[in-house]
Amino acid sequence: MVVNTPLPSLLMNCNTLWKTTLEQLKLELSAAEFQTWLANTQLEKNEDNTFYITCPSSYIKKKLETTYQS
Repeated sequence: MVVNTPLPSLLMNCNTLWKTTLEQLKLELSAAEFQTWLANTQLEKNEDNTFYITCPSSYIKKKLETTYQS
């Protein structure tokens, strides 16, 4: 079965997933850790089941890559 999902709808679902992920991380991390590293991130795109997020600085990007990327 093939389901044709318009791109804006797919992106909206991805954004909802990212917001849900952030809410879960907010519960698991300290308030300071969440605010410093994740609060200002946004979903840029979803490609081949990989989510690409934007960060406010290269320093935060590096910290996220070394600490949270799996």
